[in-house]
Amino acid sequence: MENNLKLGLALGSGGARGLAHIGVLKVLERKGIKIDMLSGTSMGAVIGSAYASGIKPAEIEKKALSFKKIETLKLFKPSIPLSGITNGKSIENLLNEYIGGKNFKDLDIPFACVATEFYEGKSVVFYEGDVLSSVRASLSIPVIIKPKRIENNIYIDGGLSDPVPVNILREMGADIIIAVNVINNPRRSKSVQSYIDDEVVRNKTSEKTKEIVLRDMIVDKIERIAKVIPEMIENRIMSDVPAINVVATKIFEIAESRIVEQRLIIDKPDILIEPYTYYASVMDFEMAPKIIYQGKRATLEKIDEIKKIMRGN
Repeated sequence: MENNLKLGLALGSGGARGLAHIGVLKVLERKGIKIDMLSGTSMGAVIGSAYASGIKPAEIEKKALSFKKIETLKLFKPSIPLSGITNGKSIENLLNEYIGGKNFKDLDIPFACVATEFYEGKSVVFYEGDVLSSVRASLSIPVIIKPKRIENNIYIDGGLSDPVPVNILREMGADIIIAVNVINNPRRSKSVQSYIDDEVVRNKTSEKTKEIVLRDMIVDKIERIAKVIPEMIENRIMSDVPAINVVATKIFEIAESRIVEQRLIIDKPDILIEPYTYYASVMDFEMAPKIIYQGKRATLEKIDEIKKIMRGN
């Protein structure tokens, strides 16, 4: 890489919308832009781990394009007990095709992924041990996919604590960070920044930092989701309300969109790529062609900017 600058790529969460990451990787590869390290959350962890394992973007794209509605239904096949609509076994089998029994140290490119510790709501970074288990923990969408237990801890989707894991790459030694956000393309508002700043000022006596304010906001959102879940299950057979999976994904999308908005104010990347994915939901895997195309398009729009910053300009 020019000037020996190390480039890190952060791939965000977003369910099916995260398929846009494939388009991002294809364009970067075609333009000869070498990625030195990767971080990922949820779907970003899935695609990031596959790429870090040596799987070419074209191969990942081929698999994504094969998904039809029936394949998605099989992937999220209902299970019992109901700690999630699916126990995630089918998803783990799919991941096993690409990641297998690899350890983080076996990957071709340094990679880390994020999950959320269930009880405290804190972000947990995985960078060693079994890759498949870590990625599976990262994509445990509340209510939809059963939480993942690793040793004595229970993890849910990383999108609830760090949807676009930028800061991890700084800790890994990245000089330049490209982040890909596919969650509702939020327009980061000044009101969110003002709220965080005001909270820091109000709590100066207790040395409350922006990170602590943000953590408290995230924990509050997780607690709200936890309160709603029993009602969803109780009313799941009522004809006048949406199905439980629809309500669950909508709650998750709303929470994620707010959290990523707050996160990107604090953890600013050098380059932010935001593919247009408004039309897709977390479960719309059959829309892969459109979503991947938007990833390519959004990346092409940033190529000149990426090359310029890599030159040190």
